[in-house]
Amino acid sequence: MKRKILFALFGILALILGTSTMALAPSGGKPDPLPSSNFVVEIDGIASASYISVEGVQGKIEVIEYRDANDPNRVYLLPGNAHYGPIILKRGLTENTELWDWYESNLDNPVDKRSMSVVFMDHGHNEKARYNAHECWPSGYFIEPLESNPSGVAIEVIVIQTELIERA
Repeated sequence: MKRKILFALFGILALILGTSTMALAPSGGKPDPLPSSNFVVEIDGIASASYISVEGVQGKIEVIEYRDANDPNRVYLLPGNAHYGPIILKRGLTENTELWDWYESNLDNPVDKRSMSVVFMDHGHNEKARYNAHECWPSGYFIEPLESNPSGVAIEVIVIQTELIERA
């Protein structure tokens, strides 16, 4: 009888200690998502500027379909070529012509390819994530539609092709 009570007490003690250590254990250090409004764009040879929007930090792998003659009702899938971007940068139009000059320089051969990075910062302006794009060159440049709104600003947009994007 004493032995059963002793085992029961040990069982209850183990249960109490187990639940108390679980309650005191850290939550696993789940990282907070990074703010989408705190980023920097770095382009070789172009001074840093405040961009209001970055789009197209993306990659896609082509899917190649094929059928086997022994199983004509089944489609098999293989990875094909990888494609990245295009990356689209938007910023307020200023007297600075560096983006236009880079675009214009690519109208002649050879193409002026550069590296660029999109850097994500935390609320303390510390770098937390970086995407590096390689062999970049502008394939388009335009000014967003103008409006007679006195509080609006002119926005310049540059479309940049890239051969590779990698997370650093």
